Amino acid sequence: MLKSVLGLLAISLLFEASTSLMYAASDNQGSPSSVFVMTNDNVRNEILTYQRSFDGRFAPAHPVATGGRGSGGLTDPLQSQGSLTLSGDHSLLFAVNAASGTISSFHIFNGVPVLVDQESSGGAFPVAVSEHNHTVYVLNAGGSGAVVGFNADQHGRLHEIPNSRTYLTALNSGGSSISVSPNGLWLVVIEKVPNTIDVFPIHTDGTLGSVVANTSVTPGVFATAFTPNGQLVVSENQPSKGTDTSSISSYAINTNGTITAISQSLPHIREWKLLERHHAKR
Repeated sequence: MLKSVLGLLAISLLFEASTSLMYAASDNQGSPSSVFVMTNDNVRNEILTYQRSFDGRFAPAHPVATGGRGSGGLTDPLQSQGSLTLSGDHSLLFAVNAASGTISSFHIFNGVPVLVDQESSGGAFPVAVSEHNHTVYVLNAGGSGAVVGFNADQHGRLHEIPNSRTYLTALNSGGSSISVSPNGLWLVVIEKVPNTIDVFPIHTDGTLGSVVANTSVTPGVFATAFTPNGQLVVSENQPSKGTDTSSISSYAINTNGTITAISQSLPHIREWKLLERHHAKR
């Protein structure tokens, strides 16, 4: 249920801004679109590409190896959102290799990813990656937990930003999601164990400022996404009478890194309708 909440949000953002976690438009106007999925295989992690023809049918392309190993497992083994993401201009694709401790980058050529680089993630067990204007941030959930920044050049090769490694608030804190605001000023990380929404200011050189750890009033925070106008939307999985109840909340980020609730702990269907009305007015 929780993943379906983020799925609805991703679909909503897809039609508004032509971007989501698993979708890319082809390089050439009028050519088919592609959908990318990562296998997370613990022997040979791969990217699966499904290309959509003009009649709407999807056909699989040849799998492309990431060059690293995933964590394996059958039921949500990464416990994260955003292990695979596209650049904003849809020219590059980035994937984490949790078992190898690396991040892979691909150039999208005619709707198919071509591996161009694999670099150390700068930490243990990378689970999520985010990009803004070819600046890439990877979230390492293992051990101390850390965010590391990279610059991606025009070919997609990754170059670690000096002094960009920034640690999370605690050991094994369950980092699960990372996202950058549309204006490039804020980076947001979810830490599941302390139930916090961490906000980092982004400096002009790509390094991060001091974290502002915002404790969520709703239990079970899991993942984040930004709307095109910069509102932060957070999905939650709340324990309720022995079951898990999914909800989402929306926030504005204040100039000091604190957050102010716009809507709080709404059932996912209600929030979906609110997002639909918001997009319809644009």
